[in-house]
Amino acid sequence: MNKDLSTQTPSMEIRLMKLIYFEGGRNMNNLIPLILLTFTFGCLQSQDSNSKSIKREEEIEYSPVIENVHPKAKNILDEDFYFSSVDETGPFGSDDAADTYIGLILWRKNNRNINPEKYLYKHLSEWGYPSFDLLETDIEKLQPYLSQSNMHFRYLLGTDQAILAIAFGQLYLEGEIDSEMLTLAEKALQRHLTPVMLSIWPEDYQIERKNKLLKMKKVIDKLKNLP
Repeated sequence: MNKDLSTQTPSMEIRLMKLIYFEGGRNMNNLIPLILLTFTFGCLQSQDSNSKSIKREEEIEYSPVIENVHPKAKNILDEDFYFSSVDETGPFGSDDAADTYIGLILWRKNNRNINPEKYLYKHLSEWGYPSFDLLETDIEKLQPYLSQSNMHFRYLLGTDQAILAIAFGQLYLEGEIDSEMLTLAEKALQRHLTPVMLSIWPEDYQIERKNKLLKMKKVIDKLKNLP
């Protein structure tokens, strides 16, 4: 259906051009400043457009896409949710996961042969997230941590999302996961498969989340059992 342009608010540039036309007809002294104003506005629009274009390019570079997955991981990361930027259960879909993944890429440029576990601890420290035993999967034993404030569930969730973003980010980029990160990812998934952690999500989403977590755990288990 065609839009009725007569009902739309004209752009600032169009309004300025109309003003130039009518003011120019009445007083030429007003014309030059208006032309300069229009030119400046056009330049600002162009700069804003270029800025958005650069941001889009950066988003493409730093967001996992299935076409760029490492050949060794192509048959492992075989579902769309692994690459989703909006699926909270996927390894890159939460805000914490997305931030962690971008940081991993930047960190990896100068730390190519260093275990990404070091980046994890550096990253969590920069966030200021209170630490807990990352190898502990018994939620009852984590209660002293979780009961410190209403935010500590959020800290645990964000920490585990960071762990999974690094593990699956390394798999996506390099086709493998270092053994230390494999263990941490396994523990993170085990924590989030417990009834207590599943219950913090909306009831109608819990089954879907559990199924995706199990698929991610299957990937981790498969990699852990490789010779």
